[in-house]
Amino acid sequence: MIIAVSAIMTVRTVRARPFGLAWACYWAWSFVFLGLAPAYQLATGLFPWLGQFEDSTIFRAQVIVLSGHIAVAVGRRLASRRSRQGRQTLLQAVQRSDRARPVVHILVGAQFAVSALFVALMGPTALISGRSGFRAQLLNVATVPGGGTLYFLATAAAITVPALAIACSKSGMLLNRSLLIVSVLSGFAVTNPFIGSRFLTGSFLVAVVGAQLIDRPAVRLLPVGMILLLVTIFPSLDLMRGDGTGAGRIQALSPSVALRTFDFDSFEMLARAVAVQGGSGSEVVNPAMIVIAPVLRWVPFLAPKVVGFVSGPLVARATGMTFTNVSMPLWAEGYLLAGLPGTIVLLGMLGVWLGVARGGSGLVDGRRLGSQVVDAPTGALLFIVLRGSLYEVLGYLLFTIVVRAVLFRFGRDVGVRLRALRSSVTPIKEVGDDARRE
Repeated sequence: MIIAVSAIMTVRTVRARPFGLAWACYWAWSFVFLGLAPAYQLATGLFPWLGQFEDSTIFRAQVIVLSGHIAVAVGRRLASRRSRQGRQTLLQAVQRSDRARPVVHILVGAQFAVSALFVALMGPTALISGRSGFRAQLLNVATVPGGGTLYFLATAAAITVPALAIACSKSGMLLNRSLLIVSVLSGFAVTNPFIGSRFLTGSFLVAVVGAQLIDRPAVRLLPVGMILLLVTIFPSLDLMRGDGTGAGRIQALSPSVALRTFDFDSFEMLARAVAVQGGSGSEVVNPAMIVIAPVLRWVPFLAPKVVGFVSGPLVARATGMTFTNVSMPLWAEGYLLAGLPGTIVLLGMLGVWLGVARGGSGLVDGRRLGSQVVDAPTGALLFIVLRGSLYEVLGYLLFTIVVRAVLFRFGRDVGVRLRALRSSVTPIKEVGDDARRE
């Protein structure tokens, strides 16, 4: 059932009009990690971490997945209905674009400044020394007050701001091309593949490419292409770990081989969370810290107080795993938080955001601009947000939400001013009609 639902929805979202990249990415990820992979693993009776589960646990995990899908769909539908926009004249659209341009300039400037400061603290060689060397230097930088937060801001801005600027440009906003190039290059510098994070590099690339293709039919191929890459090449991209645990070379694997690797452990970790929650889950995972820790970990001086509250390692130790550096999918985080209702609420909130960050082309007004420009980065971030753990990735999604909120507020303020000027400004269409009559 879970593979059938995700497969059908993937096809529907790719063909949908209007197309939303984030919505399509949600179903593409679900099809691979919570559809195709568990179907194969259940058929072969072998999970990546060799977990053994009762039939009731497997059934419960599948119910959780389907309930999460329903919650996302409902949340997105409700948010989409509230976000419908009215028409406006071309003059108003141009005025809004002119007012929003300085905000985009400031965001790009801030992104470049943060990236440059991070590179300066890390040293250029640390960014190309592999994951082991990068993490060693990052630990040194983290001893500086705000060093860890600086890394988060640099990488979060790298995924969101270049795509935002590109989408604004595609919508008709007149931005300096050099500014766009600087934004993209600085983003690539702090997420480059030599630091060993496939997910940050992939998110940056998907966000930038998705924004560039936002008004072209080819954008629909992105989710399909990502599915193919995930089940063939993705497991072998972990080349730069530097500790002997990564892949030896990039190679195309058959799906039957790839789906047995540790990268596709999302359903197994969900099943382990169900087993823990059904037993002594409250003693293993503190529900309050699931919500608080992902935010406080990026706050200077407070971050040390929430170290160790990562759901993946906690559940791994509770279920007897020897390797504990594992993730925890969003469905499981919600379940650990408050059982099935927790999953429904958490996925429902994600659905609301996906409804806000929906796709569409053309500059309509400040609110639509704020929504359109975060569709690509939201879709890209889903590949790490859905995988979890929230402790590691929630901050990235919240950063994108804050950026959208800034643009929304700016557009709303401009809208108030424009309505006040409406009586004294003649729409372009009316001026043209008067000229033709004369």
